[in-house]
Amino acid sequence: MGIVVDDLDAVEQRVIAAGLTPTNHDDYEPGRRFYFDDPDGIEFEIVSYA
Repeated sequence: MGIVVDDLDAVEQRVIAAGLTPTNHDDYEPGRRFYFDDPDGIEFEIVSYA
């Protein structure tokens, strides 16, 4: 599942605070992204085009 956010760094800090591990960071045109798995093993992509 992909989620578009305005502030990628703030969301990453919330993911870490929730005890989850961000992985696969990437900067690319036109944005930046990272992934994490929730406790059920569902992979999420967090992306920002800001």
